[in-house]
Amino acid sequence: MSRLENLRQRLDREGAVRTREALQGLDRSDAAELLEALARAGFERTASHVRVPLDRQLAALLRRQRAVPLKKLRAHLAGVESAEELTHVVEWLRQTGALASVYADGSEQVTSAVDDVLSDAELEALAAFSEGLRALLSRSRTRRGTRRSLWRDDVAALFAQLGVRARSFVPRDRSVLDHLDALHAEGQRLVFVPDLVRRSQLDASEVHAALVAAAGAGQVELRPESGVNTLRAEDAALCLRDGDVCLSYVRRIEPAPRG
Repeated sequence: MSRLENLRQRLDREGAVRTREALQGLDRSDAAELLEALARAGFERTASHVRVPLDRQLAALLRRQRAVPLKKLRAHLAGVESAEELTHVVEWLRQTGALASVYADGSEQVTSAVDDVLSDAELEALAAFSEGLRALLSRSRTRRGTRRSLWRDDVAALFAQLGVRARSFVPRDRSVLDHLDALHAEGQRLVFVPDLVRRSQLDASEVHAALVAAAGAGQVELRPESGVNTLRAEDAALCLRDGDVCLSYVRRIEPAPRG
């Protein structure tokens, strides 16, 4: 194997090799020829290393890991000459849109999964939503520490700014189970799923998701329809389905947790 090929394989494996080691035993002419060949192959020479360019190393790293803490980034890359150099590369990749910074797990991280993080416009919309919600909630407090309520339409309008259609403001799963408990309290031991959907005023898909989660937690039992052909079309559209099986009834196994 030629010296060039050996170096190329080592650089692909390790990311960087000290220049003095790479050129050991070569005269000036052969050293210059080797460095030129490495440059043509896509490698670069720094003050003390021959290396895979940092942007390529970083891209390869983020293909293996979804995100890396910024403070630990240097430890994952080979041949970094200075913190300033690394900062410059990260900032350049941010500007090109190939990289994003995200706060997660208590630290700033970098990721190439840019479609999975919020854009500046989305962050601004969330900030405006947060300010609006804080202002609304401040109106519900009195000097005596009691609570005044808010118009449901006012709160729904605020959520609508984020493209969220909402009429209920308790967690979805809790809301569905509360409605199920109410129907049980009215004497329905087996609750017709379409009735539960209509009572909750949520989308059928939201109710179905809550019921599947509750069934997985052992809180409800889902039962199939004995004769699917007897269902009205509008009821059948609101029933859960497990493959070809229509799950049209739900039974509460234990009360919804409170608190």
